[in-house]
Amino acid sequence: MKTRNLLVVFVALVWASTAKSTLQIPATATFDGAEYTIIDVVGKLPSPTDFDIDAVSEATGLSGHVAGYVLEFLIDAERTFLNGMYVLSLSGEYPPINGVRADVKCFGANGVAGCNPGEYSNLKLRLEFDGRLRIAKDFIKSCYDHLDAEPQMFRVVKDLTFENGQLVNVLDRSDEASAIQRQFKDPSECRKGLSFTMSPL
Repeated sequence: MKTRNLLVVFVALVWASTAKSTLQIPATATFDGAEYTIIDVVGKLPSPTDFDIDAVSEATGLSGHVAGYVLEFLIDAERTFLNGMYVLSLSGEYPPINGVRADVKCFGANGVAGCNPGEYSNLKLRLEFDGRLRIAKDFIKSCYDHLDAEPQMFRVVKDLTFENGQLVNVLDRSDEASAIQRQFKDPSECRKGLSFTMSPL
């Protein structure tokens, strides 16, 4: 996993929890050789609870999108995998997942001690996911001040449908996202009056 990038995402998500509720799902997916952000889900993706990890949000009641964890998926033409997880355990316990132990770096200096979130990499855990994912990439930088990840904030948007973990349909929604973007008088107003204009997943 890309620890440096995930750490930034993790911090941003925790910060967002104090600002307002967002729709952002804390997950990425590698698909067709590119990394996408998962911006919407229909169906149940795994969470730390499924692996006996008490992630901070799940133990404290924070909503899933500010969950104290980030998931990384790998999708190919035939299979779907959970490939990584970056998670902050309330108890400090990180059980093995699919035989892989978490990398947890602890520190202690000047009377301050603690541990960073655990990082699971290269899990290759096959999933039997039934549902749909909306994935997006090429984020429009002028949208940086909006916490809600919405399709019109990206140049590439795709809807993926799965049955028993197998990808059965891909719908490219990028033209629709582009049409919404063209309605903005000011490109930085990525949401104003236009939230949720793309049809639901």
